[in-house]
Amino acid sequence: MTTPQEVVVIVRDVFTSFTPTCGTSMPVKVDELRPIIEAKSGIPITLSALKWQARQLKGRLLRYADHAEIEVSHSLNLCWTRFVACKEMAHLLLDRDQSQYTQNPGALIDRLIQDPWANDKDITSERAAVLAAMELLMPWCCRGQMEAMVKSGASHLQIATHFMVPERMVDRRLDPKMIDRLERAHEGLD
Repeated sequence: MTTPQEVVVIVRDVFTSFTPTCGTSMPVKVDELRPIIEAKSGIPITLSALKWQARQLKGRLLRYADHAEIEVSHSLNLCWTRFVACKEMAHLLLDRDQSQYTQNPGALIDRLIQDPWANDKDITSERAAVLAAMELLMPWCCRGQMEAMVKSGASHLQIATHFMVPERMVDRRLDPKMIDRLERAHEGLD
């Protein structure tokens, strides 16, 4: 099971190769993250949009012996496409052992709908990948910028537009419980 602090350490490792200058290079460019994640994971990645409606399945990661394919629904807007691509790439960094791979995506979707807080390995993996995607696209180094935007009266939609992420992810990132969880995860790493 991947802890929030393990996610933070893994994302920080990505940012040793790619360090955005907060405020001037936002949004983080997924195309610049991809080669770094390929190098860190040792797995070449192909990203593509496929024609299916993103009702419950927004994207998926297909792993092969020599590469990975990330498919994202063509019906997603740009913010969701970026987020889903990063979340799926995060699995390549977080779920390194075959025992961590989701074997039955349909059953995972059912479990996520029925009990998203269940403590099974697949749901825990999905939560860790979402956290990693939030950290990749709204980096910890930019938390001061986000706080300043909130204090100046910026809406979550305006912050989402600035970082080019879904507004729902800004809602989660700025939730007091998430802020506390991230502060604890980053504690002692600075």
